Amino acid sequence: MAKITLECCDGTEIYPNRCLRGLCPIYQSAQNKVDSTWPYIGTGYGNLYGNPSHITYLGRVRNNLEKSNKSK
Repeated sequence: MAKITLECCDGTEIYPNRCLRGLCPIYQSAQNKVDSTWPYIGTGYGNLYGNPSHITYLGRVRNNLEKSNKSK
């Protein structure tokens, strides 16, 4: 698995720094896409499928970057 390193805001994301999560437009677009397609079934205690994690968002970032590199 490849490591994702993106330059954003004032530097590089170093977990748990929230630079990438809060200000990077690549991460934000991936997060919006995942959130809009994430399944929801209410149980009275929350979502049956839980909430997407940072790892899920990074997976989408990786897929988006791979697609954009292939189209070049």
